[in-house]
Amino acid sequence: MFNKEHNSKVRYPRCKTVWRYFMGQIRKAKIYGHWFRGKDFYILEEETIIGVGKSKTAKYWCKSFPNHYDKDKNFLCEIAINDRKEKLKKDILQHEEWIKNVPELIEKRKERINAIKEAIKLVSVEKFNWKDYRIKHQLDGTEKVRPLDIENKIDKKMSMSL
Repeated sequence: MFNKEHNSKVRYPRCKTVWRYFMGQIRKAKIYGHWFRGKDFYILEEETIIGVGKSKTAKYWCKSFPNHYDKDKNFLCEIAINDRKEKLKKDILQHEEWIKNVPELIEKRKERINAIKEAIKLVSVEKFNWKDYRIKHQLDGTEKVRPLDIENKIDKKMSMSL
């Protein structure tokens, strides 16, 4: 639909009504121009920006993919289906990678449990503030374990309400 020879901004004399695929939706959209800038593609669209107390409507150059705009709705349906398939394949690969790493994760958790059991034996007034996420450093002595905070003055409870 778009000519890649247009390296400069192309503004249409009148807006074009096309179909747009964006975030899992196919909707009609009015576009006012397009622009190929190197590998990037931009579309001139009218956007409403909602701010605090007021909203503003203006035309903005939005970065997009050229195949996400077309006059043929069926073509965009195919693009959307292919995008969803690719996303699901990527999800499968992430789950397979996680499954491969499970034995290592289980071993790390077992080491962490053993370190926590060791720290349980060392809890005292002088070494009180053990943290689960820093326990190895605290056991090594590279990080100090803070004592129990004891003050000899009367303290009032304080809270906030909204």
